[in-house]
Amino acid sequence: MRIINLSSLNMETWIDPQYLVVYTTQVIPPELLREIQARFPRLTILGVSSYHGVFSPDGFRRGSYGFLMEGDEHFDLAPLAIDFSSSSNPRLQVRETLTKSRRPNMTPHTILMHAIRGYEERIIEGIHDVYDQSVQIFGSTAAHDKFLDYPFVFLGETFLRQGVVLTLVYSDQFMCSITSGGYLPTQNSGTITAAQGRTLLTIDARPAAEVYNEWTHGLFEDCIRCGGELPRSAALYPFGRPLNTPSGTDYWLTHPRSIHSDLGSIELYSEPEPNTTIILTRGNVRQLILHAGNVVRQALAIHNKASIVAAFVMYCAGCTSIIAENMPQVCREMQNALGDIPFLGCTSHGEQGRIAPTGRDSHGNMMVVLVLIKASR
Repeated sequence: MRIINLSSLNMETWIDPQYLVVYTTQVIPPELLREIQARFPRLTILGVSSYHGVFSPDGFRRGSYGFLMEGDEHFDLAPLAIDFSSSSNPRLQVRETLTKSRRPNMTPHTILMHAIRGYEERIIEGIHDVYDQSVQIFGSTAAHDKFLDYPFVFLGETFLRQGVVLTLVYSDQFMCSITSGGYLPTQNSGTITAAQGRTLLTIDARPAAEVYNEWTHGLFEDCIRCGGELPRSAALYPFGRPLNTPSGTDYWLTHPRSIHSDLGSIELYSEPEPNTTIILTRGNVRQLILHAGNVVRQALAIHNKASIVAAFVMYCAGCTSIIAENMPQVCREMQNALGDIPFLGCTSHGEQGRIAPTGRDSHGNMMVVLVLIKASR
């Protein structure tokens, strides 16, 4: 496997390419995709847009970088693009598409998910309508910034602004993990007593915004009083749902987005679950810089590093927005942990997976997703 920069392609050295997975901060010219596809008809190209930059061998850079999987590496992947632009029921559409694409007597080991924001929970439900929880989902939500008009995912020349690209992995070569992005719990906790969709209505039967204001000691009081978008610094104070894992307690995080002052409610970037415990967590710049590298080190301590041929990293854009000028150091931390293992990464508007292997798949924020790829037997 190798990483390529799409702005300086040298296809003369490619050896029977099978898959090209692209992370990008810019629109990829369709004529470039057609040129590559014409030269390598068997090649499947897919990708997702990223916020602010891409993790690459060149550092954290703007541009388009891809992971090239070549013929001698024997990957068995089945990417599917599902367009929601004319659908009122994304869950049903995912279920029907996966049902039609099922291979007789075969079940994917893992499903990698790159979605457009707003559909993630319904996509996960649709996948598990077809496949039980033994099939693990991991992935990230397409992101963009002021230099890109909109987020997108794509498969071949099919670019989606509403939808998802699901890559079914029919082998155990992809080992995936997800963890909170370096946030620590505070002493503030309560029970979600009312929620609707991504709106958190009440905590302990009190308006959620009022509780959040108390827990953060009035840091966002003006916004909470007047309503509207919370400032970027709210990314340092996400909510967490505690989860028991083999290594202790971790937290499934959700990022407060805006305040509805008339209701005293908080709009989140993922759906809160009624009747569950919610904790205020706290991050700091140093933790956010070091955490992704520590996640890689911990994973490589469990798996045989010599068997790993590549890695994908998906890092929350909310964290990125807080430490923007330090993202090159985040990249270096991961490079130092991986050594010679090539890796590619994006920054995302949401992350999907499960913290505990026996847990259930969820959509959250402020998380780090790591996918290690081991050599085929």
